[in-house]
Amino acid sequence: MHVFEIGEFKILKGIKAAEPKFRETLSKLIISKYDKDPYPTDVITEILFFCRDYYISEFEKILNNEKSYSFYKEMVWMHEQATNLRHSEHFKN
Repeated sequence: MHVFEIGEFKILKGIKAAEPKFRETLSKLIISKYDKDPYPTDVITEILFFCRDYYISEFEKILNNEKSYSFYKEMVWMHEQATNLRHSEHFKN
């Protein structure tokens, strides 16, 4: 995992080792459900939500099998870092 610093915040960026496994499966699911592109805008929106739901489901499977306290402690810490960064002066909305 790579660590980047933005001011006092640490941002962790994962490695892409697992990405091909999930992307290949997801691509097959998209093609089987929506056929191949080109897609109209409304279908693209639907596909994006489909992808989100897929990744949520896969992440829940990982979480359901994880029993390590330190894993969950790090997850909470990363969430707090992201929330604090979002509310910092680095995001001016």
